[in-house]
Amino acid sequence: MARTGVTYEQVKALLDQDPDISTTEIRDRLKTGSLGTITIHRRKWLEEARGQLKDDLDWPKRIRIIAEEVQEQTKKQREVLTAEIELLRSDASQLAKENESLSDRIEEAEAEADRSQREAEVARRELARAEVRLEEYPKRISTLEEELAAERDRGKTWEIRTAVLEASVERLEREVVDLRKSPEPSA
Repeated sequence: MARTGVTYEQVKALLDQDPDISTTEIRDRLKTGSLGTITIHRRKWLEEARGQLKDDLDWPKRIRIIAEEVQEQTKKQREVLTAEIELLRSDASQLAKENESLSDRIEEAEAEADRSQREAEVARRELARAEVRLEEYPKRISTLEEELAAERDRGKTWEIRTAVLEASVERLEREVVDLRKSPEPSA
């Protein structure tokens, strides 16, 4: 599909509204056209606007007009570029601040990670000690259960001995009572 070109009338309409508009700005507003074509239409408008469009116009005047136009466009481009440079410097300054802030946050995160790593190492050592103690508990419980069983056995042995002794004491007490009741043999 063929592209529609920029007409002199379109360029003239924009220049009539704003005579200081640049070629690039004209293309931006029209959203079409080559800079070469727009420059030709702009030059024609300038020549007409200045009343300098004559068939017998000599080349030095045309060159001077073109030079003036180039100087004007260069001045505007310089202003645009200077503004862009200032904007870029401002952006660079902002990015430097953000970078510094991020660097600080990274340092804090690394310090926190170091602290967490040290705490994790301490926790691992404590866990290892607890696991060793935990492994010792079944042995200790077994030993204590054996000691308890031995004590129970001794307790039962003592209970049996105590019962035997109590029975002996009762028997002896009955004998003593019986002896006291019985008359003494005569001699």
